Amino acid sequence: MTEIEKAKHYLYKLLAMKSWHSVELQKKLKKYELSSEEISNLIEEVEKLGYINDDEWLASFIRGQTAKKISPRMITCKLRQRGVSFDPELVKGTMESESLQISALLKTKYKNRDLKDYKESRKVYASLARKGFSHQAILSEIKK
Repeated sequence: MTEIEKAKHYLYKLLAMKSWHSVELQKKLKKYELSSEEISNLIEEVEKLGYINDDEWLASFIRGQTAKKISPRMITCKLRQRGVSFDPELVKGTMESESLQISALLKTKYKNRDLKDYKESRKVYASLARKGFSHQAILSEIKK
């Protein structure tokens, strides 16, 4: 079995498990010591077959992160870490504003917390900050 056949087998195995972005697949295929042209040809082949669609993957990733109540800034960071190129306005455009998201979280997840108590409000603040929301937006929503 040649290196290209092994890489192709590995590529199909990866795609059978979950959806991938083409940039992520290129990184994974580099371990097979193929030229960048050969890797591009493999990626193009599976794109033509319809196994890869970067636009759908990006939309799905953003929807999944939004469902986890992750901020637009954190989603942007995660995409950059993966090496995926995208339009930052796409991320912001598909999500509600930060203040609306924070207020929704305060009404649902943190509704039983007494935000007038300093300790409790700091815990909620820290939790929202870990999700990537800006400090000003968190403080203004907690004060309301």
